[in-house]
Amino acid sequence: MAGINSPPTMGWLLELANGGFVGFFFWVAFVISGRRSLDFVIRHSSAERQSWIVGKWAFLGASAIYVVAAGFLTSCWALFMGLALGAELLRQRWVILNVRGHV
Repeated sequence: MAGINSPPTMGWLLELANGGFVGFFFWVAFVISGRRSLDFVIRHSSAERQSWIVGKWAFLGASAIYVVAAGFLTSCWALFMGLALGAELLRQRWVILNVRGHV
């Protein structure tokens, strides 16, 4: 039974109902920081540059689909989160290695 009196079943409204404004804010912050990490890795990689570009657009596409249909993509969202977290790990390693090289 669907209607105005039923709880949300998909999309950003479901995320808002499950996590509140704080959870939705952190989700948006994660997507923004994941995109920035992927951009950094794209700029600083040479051999795997094309793969990271595809990964970035897959992450952004999955994020857009997740906002529209969260219930549909929930089971594989962790895969795309891992892609962004892997890019952040590479970014942190690059920063650490270059900071230590200049000290």
